[in-house]
Amino acid sequence: MNAFSTKKEAADAAGIGTEQLNKWLGNVKDGADIPKVPVEALLALSEAAGVDFNWLATGRKRNEASIPVRTTDNTWLEISSSSYCAIPRYNVQLSAGNGNFVERSEVLNHIPFNADFFDRYLQRSADDMIIVDARGDSMQPTMRDRDLLMIDTSTAKKPLTSAIYGFTFGQDVYVKRLFVTPDGVVAKSDNKDYGEFIIRPEDMEQFHPIGRVVWIGRTL
Repeated sequence: MNAFSTKKEAADAAGIGTEQLNKWLGNVKDGADIPKVPVEALLALSEAAGVDFNWLATGRKRNEASIPVRTTDNTWLEISSSSYCAIPRYNVQLSAGNGNFVERSEVLNHIPFNADFFDRYLQRSADDMIIVDARGDSMQPTMRDRDLLMIDTSTAKKPLTSAIYGFTFGQDVYVKRLFVTPDGVVAKSDNKDYGEFIIRPEDMEQFHPIGRVVWIGRTL
């Protein structure tokens, strides 16, 4: 599907009501800051409409002459889109512990990366990337509390592989190492002090991948 015929179709795709959709659209028309739209809703809308996730979230395309980057001190910086890619960092906090419910998300700032980083090292499209924060210690030593996690949202639309994913299950948001088994999807922590849990076939409607973690950044 490349477009929505009605607002109701778009709202249904995002899993919200038309009243909430009108509020988001109203904020855009009024020239206000980017609406605080949950990542899960943006992913659903971008997939259903066949549009780029970051364009939907920020209104900017990678091939434009420059990209506005909101820095950590809440100022804006214009960078060349031909040399750099600005990856949006959301206020979603993926729990590397026992789960952390996120009611809504917003773009906190943008983190610039050299375009070669994606083409040469990750071999993935920068347009599909988002950055979120890790919280908790259940994925140590692989990742630590407050690490920055880069997630490839395009993998949410593909069959699961044995890898570390950000995902929602019920009302909780997690980052875990996932394994597909005949009994369901096993979510396992790297920290041996934490147990694992199984998302069984009958519970899969509550399971929604955000995407695979492809890069981790931290301060020492």
